[in-house]
Amino acid sequence: MCTACVFPTNTGLTEDEFENCWNSNEDGGGFSYIDEGGKLVIFKSLDLDELKKLWKEHHTKHSPYSPFLLHFRASSAGLITTDNCHPFSPNPKVAFIHNGTIHKMPNDKERSDTRIFSEDYLTKLPHNFLNNPTIMVMMAEYLGTNKIAFLGTDGETLVTNKSQWVTHNDALFSNAFYKIKRTRTSNSDPTGMAM
Repeated sequence: MCTACVFPTNTGLTEDEFENCWNSNEDGGGFSYIDEGGKLVIFKSLDLDELKKLWKEHHTKHSPYSPFLLHFRASSAGLITTDNCHPFSPNPKVAFIHNGTIHKMPNDKERSDTRIFSEDYLTKLPHNFLNNPTIMVMMAEYLGTNKIAFLGTDGETLVTNKSQWVTHNDALFSNAFYKIKRTRTSNSDPTGMAM
């Protein structure tokens, strides 16, 4: 199970919390924010040290004015590649991260269910779909218990199934992996739940 995180401006997580999330989800990670020019910025990596370095550099500089999405991936579908790491951007105005499995997506050996959802479905929606209540209600019903967090270039974040998220230091986490150090015991444990 991945860990998705939503950080309002001037919020973040400790280095231990960052590493706890990674150790439960070692199949890559990424983050997104809005730069000074109002454009979405996305970084992804399969390497903890690289991701941590990029996070510290960009979060320190941009968190005073931009919310951040941060994601740690535990592969359940698709290859372990940066292309399958979150966040995804179905259009220039939206980035999103996901926790769960979208069972309605077709099976694809290379692409993850979230990547398919982004590339084959969300790209077909109008760029301002976050502002359309009808689309968002239909999406929430389609996704069921999945947790998705969106970041728009207007600086707003929107999450599905908000009552299922964990609030910690004013940030939202899709689960509590940030507080429990977990490590994988073998490659057969894609959730990182084994202790």
